Amino acid sequence: MKKGRKKNQKILGLNQNIWLIIILIVFLALFIFLRLPTPDYWGSDALFHHVVVENNARMGKFVSENPLAVCYQGIQGIHPLGYYVVPHVLWPFLGVNTAFYVTPVLFGLAILILVFLLYRRLFCKKTAVLTLLLLTISYAFLTRTFAGSYRGDTFVLPFMLASLLFGIMYLETKSFKRKAIYAAICGGISGLSATMWNGYPLVIFVVLISIALYLLYTYVKGETIKHNANASAIAVLSQGLFLVIARLLTPFYAKGLNFFENYYLYFILLPFLALIAYIYLTDKTKKRAKMLIIPAILAILLAILKWNVIKTFLSGFGSVTREGMQVSELTVSLANYWNAYWILITLAILGIFSYLKMFNDKKVGARYVYYLGYMIPIAYVAFTARRFLFLSSLFMLLLVALFLRDYLNGKSQPVFKMYLYLLVLYIALYFSILSLYYMIAMIILVLAMFLTIKWHKQAHKFIVILILLFGMTLYTVHIAESSEDFTVQPPKMAAFDWIKENTYPSSCFITTQMNIQQVMHYTGRHAFLPSLGGLSGKRYQDIMYYYLTNSTLTSKTENLYIMATIQDLVTFGSSVRILGYSTNASISFLKPTTFIIDENYTGMEFVDVENNITYQVREYTNDDNVTYLRAFVIDGDNEIPLSKVITEDRNYIDPEGEPGCILRSNTIAYLDDVYCNSNLIKMISGQPLPGLELVYAKYGVNIYKVTTSP
Repeated sequence: MKKGRKKNQKILGLNQNIWLIIILIVFLALFIFLRLPTPDYWGSDALFHHVVVENNARMGKFVSENPLAVCYQGIQGIHPLGYYVVPHVLWPFLGVNTAFYVTPVLFGLAILILVFLLYRRLFCKKTAVLTLLLLTISYAFLTRTFAGSYRGDTFVLPFMLASLLFGIMYLETKSFKRKAIYAAICGGISGLSATMWNGYPLVIFVVLISIALYLLYTYVKGETIKHNANASAIAVLSQGLFLVIARLLTPFYAKGLNFFENYYLYFILLPFLALIAYIYLTDKTKKRAKMLIIPAILAILLAILKWNVIKTFLSGFGSVTREGMQVSELTVSLANYWNAYWILITLAILGIFSYLKMFNDKKVGARYVYYLGYMIPIAYVAFTARRFLFLSSLFMLLLVALFLRDYLNGKSQPVFKMYLYLLVLYIALYFSILSLYYMIAMIILVLAMFLTIKWHKQAHKFIVILILLFGMTLYTVHIAESSEDFTVQPPKMAAFDWIKENTYPSSCFITTQMNIQQVMHYTGRHAFLPSLGGLSGKRYQDIMYYYLTNSTLTSKTENLYIMATIQDLVTFGSSVRILGYSTNASISFLKPTTFIIDENYTGMEFVDVENNITYQVREYTNDDNVTYLRAFVIDGDNEIPLSKVITEDRNYIDPEGEPGCILRSNTIAYLDDVYCNSNLIKMISGQPLPGLELVYAKYGVNIYKVTTSP
């Protein structure tokens, strides 16, 4: 008698093959997170937090304080203590640098595991595995999980995912005892997220909206919701209780404190409890959909009466200080989405149809509606700030996975066929431009795909997905290696080395927001400004006023220095708004296009691509054989002279020119007359200023020592 084939053993409800795939993906993620980008790609926020962790390790304490910010005063109230708990636990074993460096990687791996568990529950194993693989090779996900990228949204996402997982578990389980336990865990985890990051209100919103949408969906469908309503009340109360516990465990600061004190009770907790009570009391009503008119009217009235409060909160989605000033984030554009997801964004659009068609499915429709609680608020914040593209990667790549799942199941062949050939052509062309090796690799995969199509009718689908994944991986590697937004270049490192060798450890530096964290981290010197969320501070406003005017510095701080770089210009936009300058004050970064040679002059032509304006900077030689510069705006055949040209080694003023100036260095920029006579422009171009001594001037970095103070 032949022995039957052994069934694949299961571990925690999953067969061995699935676990093997998960383990391989986790190892792939570990490799990518540790290798891309390179170690010197730490963002400025990460450098600030490294100073906190390093100081705690040196002093043997556990506080949320940076002693180098705000000269000799230090700064507290940065983030809750949980923000630093992991490196604090690890540094005695791994050392400060390694502990800090791997913390985001550990959170990234935890996120991947929780994504799999949640998506397997909400959708299916195939969708969960595909999403996991896509996340691992996605640049959007990589931006917050690579080694050294120390950001708060990474730290609260595991809490959000775990809460959503226990939320769907209690909503779908039959036993009320289990419902109550899972609901309490769901609420408790979401409440404890407040110990990790000031942006925890996003977790609160996502969890409560998901629960509310599930209840409303089943309510409208006519299903009994009595037990789920009771369990949801437990979840909401548990959330509030653990939020209070979190408040007792760690101090709340800034937007986290503002949300807790001014928003949570009256605008979050009580309205959600009222909604749960309402649908519980009307559980036996036949025409339930019409009954929702009453809470809808009440919600509209509340929005009208408290519109200013709601608008203030939604404008920053929790990123509002106690003074009511928004913490500005970099706005996002469609180009940012394309850079984050590349060709996957087109598949995500197709995946919307795969998602929507499941709404009416009796078995899984409620689960898809439940996940809208994550998609809706995250989509909102992702279109308001670039940082939230990381959070949006979970649903964007889910949509891609849903479409690929349907493709593998043969449900989307007609739509995908044309897309496939265009995709292969696009990838091949794109990578042939980047590198010959990329092109050869793509050709091999394309040949393998077409050969496989002949060999087996179904196998080609997997080759197609393999090509897609390989193309995305190449793109992620390319964009990660080519992006240098936060990399400290050798010229600036040379300036930091000079600072360490030629200034006292107690020296204090004034510099713009971009450089504050770097000065503290790489030199160990104090920073004059309150950085990281302290943009509304009076010190910052005073210094920005000094930068943007030709006023005199009034600080009496000893051993005070000012560092100015060409990159400081990028901070001007927010500074202008803080100081209340007119909206006409502008700065445009220019792209060199042409080298000009004429019988009378030589020069360069530049284009402001965004505003479609052409500029020329020309070098003339006069009768005394002295070279000077002039700048012009080219408007058709007209040449409009600008008033000033500023360079690293010489300046020229045209008394007959229009207000405005061109700055020439590693970066070429046009500035209007608000900036042209400012102290910062003079410091960038190395000009003398009263009360300052230029002590370092190399590679576009100028350092002044404050010699006098009133």
